[in-house]
Amino acid sequence: MTTEEQIANLRPVCKSCVEDTRKSFQKSGKIDQLKSGHNVKAPLKQGEYTEHVWIKVEKIMKHTIIGKINNTPMLVNNYKRNDSIMINKSDISDIFELQ
Repeated sequence: MTTEEQIANLRPVCKSCVEDTRKSFQKSGKIDQLKSGHNVKAPLKQGEYTEHVWIKVEKIMKHTIIGKINNTPMLVNNYKRNDSIMINKSDISDIFELQ
């Protein structure tokens, strides 16, 4: 299946739903419990496409985190699994602790 066919088969994402989830997460205080080794969900953008991916946290700074993409992006092909990336903490919409 080509990338174009994969994109055509994806269900549309409710943008306001994603934003509501991000705001709810930010207000929950979970961001303050973030530790190296946790996985966070955040958006990656390429042109008109936005894809939310899991990022394994390696370093935490005041407003940003550095980590590695922990799944294979389907829509944003300028990113690959295990690429290092820096994201704003304010973009994080979820956290998953792998212990």
